[in-house]
Amino acid sequence: MTEARYRDGAKRIAPIALAALAFGVSFGVLARASGIGALEAIAMSMTVFAGSAQFAVVSILAVGGGIASAILAAVLLNARYAPISVSVGPIFVGGRPRRLLEAQLIVDESWAMSRRPDGRYERRLLVGAGLVLYACW
Repeated sequence: MTEARYRDGAKRIAPIALAALAFGVSFGVLARASGIGALEAIAMSMTVFAGSAQFAVVSILAVGGGIASAILAAVLLNARYAPISVSVGPIFVGGRPRRLLEAQLIVDESWAMSRRPDGRYERRLLVGAGLVLYACW
């Protein structure tokens, strides 16, 4: 098997990227309609990068729910990333800062796109796909 490239991950995720872009725009619209400022919505997207959790937080806050409830909902929704991260943890190489930065790109779609036919996962596919999704979001 030839070594995968970041570009291969980007190509694999391209059909999904348009949907991710639309989903990201809809999050921005909902956030603004809920009274969250544009900068706050952008900062949340840059740091959380998890659509379902972001929608939950905005929805809870929009109906008057507390910040603790919103954070708890986000944490519970993102709990699925624990086993996903364990499954791909060994593919991340380099120093701790690099591994932590690249691990931020682990989302459902990039994880799925990084699976090779032999059942293992490929870091460059995951990072390439994750970077495209991050840019779209």
